[in-house]
Amino acid sequence: MLLSPLFQSLQLSWRDSSTGKTYTALQTSTYSIFFGTLLLAIFAPASFQEIADAPAIQYLYLAILGVYSSAAAYVSWAKAFSKAKQTSQVSNYMFVTPFLTSVLGFLIVGEIPDHATLCGGGIILIGILIFNIFPLAIIYITVGVII
Repeated sequence: MLLSPLFQSLQLSWRDSSTGKTYTALQTSTYSIFFGTLLLAIFAPASFQEIADAPAIQYLYLAILGVYSSAAAYVSWAKAFSKAKQTSQVSNYMFVTPFLTSVLGFLIVGEIPDHATLCGGGIILIGILIFNIFPLAIIYITVGVII
């Protein structure tokens, strides 16, 4: 989770500089989802077993959380990405998706978030706060890490 912003910034920087092409917001979102799915594919066998053993109501919960917290977030992100002047203005908000998933899980299903989820949500919110308060410091730190 902590390396995700770094890998995303590297991916966006490499994509723009190496190909010389520009991509639409929808294409960028599609590539992000596709490669994220590839990275998570190692968990597929265990996930399929758990889905097979799940009660029917869990399928509804899975669909609600998948559509509203992930798909809607990516579509909104793509739209914001197409309107933003800089990629960084939007890309940092993508990390709110896991936090929103936890909030919806609590509101819809009644799941109680554990300490790790609360800490992760706090880290996400603090990161967004720092990004908005100190944008030049973030640029300096990112450039320092890449070099």
